[in-house]
Amino acid sequence: MKTTDMFEHGSPIIKCVPGSLEIDARNAPHGSVTLSNAGSGELIGSITSKSPRLTPSEHSFKGVRFIAEFHADTTAFKEGETENTTVVVTSNGGEIIIPVTVTASAPAVSVKDGRQISSLREFADYAQSEPNLARQLFVKSDFNVWLLKLNYEYMTIYEHFAADPIKERGLDGFLIFNNLKTRSLLVPPTENRIKIEIPPRSKGITQVALQIQREGFGYITATVESDSSWLNIFKTKISSHDFNEDGICNVDIFADSAKFSARRAESKITVTQESGKSFLYSVTAHK
Repeated sequence: MKTTDMFEHGSPIIKCVPGSLEIDARNAPHGSVTLSNAGSGELIGSITSKSPRLTPSEHSFKGVRFIAEFHADTTAFKEGETENTTVVVTSNGGEIIIPVTVTASAPAVSVKDGRQISSLREFADYAQSEPNLARQLFVKSDFNVWLLKLNYEYMTIYEHFAADPIKERGLDGFLIFNNLKTRSLLVPPTENRIKIEIPPRSKGITQVALQIQREGFGYITATVESDSSWLNIFKTKISSHDFNEDGICNVDIFADSAKFSARRAESKITVTQESGKSFLYSVTAHK
């Protein structure tokens, strides 16, 4: 650009918005500023990056308004590295020095609340706090690409778990495989005797709750079965959705006094987890 071109077209005044840039070389390696003329005449100038790892899309500009874009070389930065550099804009409307900070944070994947997850440990915490959203993310291409950026070495294992038709089970298996959680298990009952007091001369149904507790979070299923016709289970199969935040599931059981004539009846309830582990409850009904 000739020196005469810089000053013969009126009195331009260069303006830059924003006045600085922060660029993530790993996750968002692009940044831009808008150069505009706050004066009169035609704005003419040049753009020079002081870092060989930060490249402007154009090295010169001309006009009333120009968007200057910059690209950080993702291959030139090590994870965790930060570079503070500048971009110099020289024009017939003045000179501007733009401070630029380029960081190379760990590869991240975005979640619905706007957060960035950059490690499998963070993803496991997300799966505990937002299990439904984590299951949706787990099978998306964004998650697959993120693992590749992390250089995750067990992609075949991930693909196996992601293909599980029961998404909750697939996610759980993936977290367990990576030692990010343990399998959720039922807790042995501290009291396995249940007494049901049936009102005198009652020939109806008496309802009580069987409390089942588990430890941990994530996928779990179990069956609840009675061995007597007079003792009915409202829900014979339970899953993680039936447990509250304290890990407790209340299963309603019903004693039908019309189905036994004696003043006392006994039954057994068996709770069996999918793994085969089971607990036995003794149930006694008194009229």
